[in-house]
Amino acid sequence: RSTLFPYTTLFRSPYRSHNWEEPEWHTVITAVREAKQLWRQHSPVDATQGEALQRSFNELMATLHSRIDAEYARNVKARGSLIERARGLVTSSDSRKAIEEAKELQEKWKSAGVVPRDEDRRLWEEFRRQCDAVFQKRQQEFASRTAALDTNRSRASDLCEELERIAGQSDQELLENAKKLPELRLAFDSIEELPKSSARQLQDRFERAFERCKRAVSRQHARDAEYAWMGLLDAASHVQAYRLALARHAEATELDVLRQAAEDHMANIGQSPKGGLDALKRALEHPGNNDPATNESALRTLCIRAEILMDAPTPAEDHALRREYQLRRLMESMGQGGTAEREQLDTLAFEWLGVGPTEEATYVRLVERFKECRRRAGTSG
Repeated sequence: RSTLFPYTTLFRSPYRSHNWEEPEWHTVITAVREAKQLWRQHSPVDATQGEALQRSFNELMATLHSRIDAEYARNVKARGSLIERARGLVTSSDSRKAIEEAKELQEKWKSAGVVPRDEDRRLWEEFRRQCDAVFQKRQQEFASRTAALDTNRSRASDLCEELERIAGQSDQELLENAKKLPELRLAFDSIEELPKSSARQLQDRFERAFERCKRAVSRQHARDAEYAWMGLLDAASHVQAYRLALARHAEATELDVLRQAAEDHMANIGQSPKGGLDALKRALEHPGNNDPATNESALRTLCIRAEILMDAPTPAEDHALRREYQLRRLMESMGQGGTAEREQLDTLAFEWLGVGPTEEATYVRLVERFKECRRRAGTSG
């Protein structure tokens, strides 16, 4: 009887007393393994009674193994499902969300239940491989995005430097490179994303440089326009000399020399203000008023008008004339019920070209005053 007692005790635990509504599978599996070990320790036994006990023991083990195998099957299937879900996350377009779901799957794996040891190792390695792929993909995307942001920042900085370089240029080099401004603007605007830490600084830098370029181009156009006018006024001085000699009835030989000099200078003007060269040719062909005093007065008035327009000083000798002109203009504007329309230097220049000859020394002083007003126009703005 003492020999049979351990077996009967073993049969009652864990199978008959275990809560199979909420089984503790690790306890069950451990009990089965230990029961087999204990069973082998209690031998030999009486053959007659031992055969019946062995049969009962085998039936009990078979039932337990059946339940354990069923549990294994459910858990293997559950873990396989977790693996498939993890595998699907690898191809997800939202890597941030995929990372969160992978972490949730890892928590579920911990409570997925028992499986055979060899199967557990195989399934875990596959599950870990899929999860690692999700995390690695996120890391690769982060590295790729960081590299892209660095590339975009470098590209934006290069575009800013290009604009700043153009803004520091002048003359034809400036105008030629300024043709690229729309292309540079498009290139900057096409940059999809910049690092948050430098986006505002780069945007502001680009806009400042772009505006500098536009102002530089505007100033260069103004300078070029005034340079063209200066060339025209230089040629006008030669036309003036010819007209003065003509008014003085100079010798034909002197007239021919002076006319040729005027024509040569007009031919070498290059680019001139629209209509300017035609006005100069008309002045060469039609001497106009031959009274030097009248012409001098007209030129002085044009100088004063230009000086008022450009807020430039007038020589002391013409202060009275300037006050007289300003008073006359004030009276005329009051009669119109408003401020007189601002006169333009180009209009004054065309009037200048049409004025007849005056004394050479006087003309030189007056034309220099008029040029100084044009120079101011070329450097303003």
